[in-house]
Amino acid sequence: GSRGKYDGFEVVKVQTITPRLHKVYALAYYQRQPLVYIFTMYQFGGEWIINHAHWDDKIERLTEAL
Repeated sequence: GSRGKYDGFEVVKVQTITPRLHKVYALAYYQRQPLVYIFTMYQFGGEWIINHAHWDDKIERLTEAL
């Protein structure tokens, strides 16, 4: 892709909204630049489901989480 080779990720923060609804902030490392992922996840029937996923190259999004 345009960001270059992938080199792993780190979960930066898990924000608990309710025990069954979480917002997860992760940082993926690519050759040309890192990418921020924000997932909204909920638990249903004992399984975690991604309800919404957002990604972009604005690292400032991580400061919102911290």
